[in-house]
Amino acid sequence: LIWEPTDLKLVTCHKGSLKANLKVKGVAAHSSIPESGSNAIHSGIKILKEMIEKGIPSIEHPLLGKPTLQVTIVRGGVAENIIPDKFEAKIDMRLVPPETEETRKSLLMDIIRENKDVNAVIEFGPYFPPYEAPLLPEVDLIARVMESIGLDSRTCGVPYMTEASVYWMAGIPSVVIGPGDIKQAHKPNESVYVSKLALAKKLYKKLILALNGPHQP
Repeated sequence: LIWEPTDLKLVTCHKGSLKANLKVKGVAAHSSIPESGSNAIHSGIKILKEMIEKGIPSIEHPLLGKPTLQVTIVRGGVAENIIPDKFEAKIDMRLVPPETEETRKSLLMDIIRENKDVNAVIEFGPYFPPYEAPLLPEVDLIARVMESIGLDSRTCGVPYMTEASVYWMAGIPSVVIGPGDIKQAHKPNESVYVSKLALAKKLYKKLILALNGPHQP
């Protein structure tokens, strides 16, 4: 059981995650004579635009929706009157089954190779695969326990990555249930209702008893 914020919904699948770092080198020059240099920011933006347009597979999962690619951090330039010779961008990608790490990397590498006139490299960071819980009797038991305390027991998917990916790579199946809403994550007013915490405590207690003995919900 993973206690990520699901608003106490039974999550059995989620998107995978792949990070990347795009680096572009240009040639510095005075901004009044741009032809004497090479603008790394302009070249980087061109590549990012192509990645946004062509670096996302045209697939859709029934519970998870479509895969994504978002540019989350960009850096470049030192002064208003200098053509920048360096550009860097952090890229966050979310994958859905049956997409793999290799297929997504291949899409981005193809774009780098197509831009032969740009001195660009892409470095890939940590990868965590999409997760789909296998059909297990424990999932049905969890659903019954949830129903017994008035919670919606229908299974669903979420767009963010959880430690279920990590456990599954070690052969351990998981489900995700927790108080809190991901829509509030990383915001100044991030919070959890006390009433939801109390309900979660009740749920976890009944789940532990039900999963470890003859207790019935």
